[in-house]
Amino acid sequence: MDEFGPVEAEKWKKYTDLCEITEYKYTNSAGEETKFFDVRNKTNVGKKGLPAFIDFHGGGAYMGKPEEDFGLCSRLALLVDVVFFTCAYRLGPEVKAPTGGMDAKCAIEQIYARADEFGIDNTRVSTMGSSGGGWINLLATTFVAREGKIKLKSMYLLSPMLDNTVARREF
Repeated sequence: MDEFGPVEAEKWKKYTDLCEITEYKYTNSAGEETKFFDVRNKTNVGKKGLPAFIDFHGGGAYMGKPEEDFGLCSRLALLVDVVFFTCAYRLGPEVKAPTGGMDAKCAIEQIYARADEFGIDNTRVSTMGSSGGGWINLLATTFVAREGKIKLKSMYLLSPMLDNTVARREF
C-alpha cells in the first residue's frame, strides 16, 4: 500500500489489518493469467454462502491496479458480510477498448464459476467500479448480460469526480 504514501497507507491500515487479503489468478480474454484479490473480514474466513462484490479499480482504464482498492474494499467488508474481489485488467494504451472490459467479463465468469471455492453464493454476486473502473464494469456486465448465462444481482458505478463520500467517510 506504499503507493498511496505514508499518510494514506496509515489511514487504510486500520481497515486492511482486520481483513484477510488473498491473491488468486484468473485467465483474461487473451488467455493470460491475471491477478485478482479476495478481500474479506477475518471473521468471515471459512464461511459459506456469502454475497460477493467484484470490484474494478479506477484509473481511466490506462493506469491503476487492484491493490489501490484494498482500503475501500476492506472498509466495506468490515461493515457487511460480503466478500470483495478486486480485479486487474489490461490497460491502455497497450491494449485498445474494449479489451479491459473483456478481461473483466472473464474475471466475473471465473469468480462466478468458482463460487464454492470462495464460499460465495453465486446468486448474490454484484459488481462495482470507480471512475474508469466503472466504465470497465459497465462493459463487462453488458458482455455478461448479452450471453445470458450469469445473472448478476446488481451493478454499482462510483464516480469520484462527482463525490467520493464512500472512500472519505469514517465509519
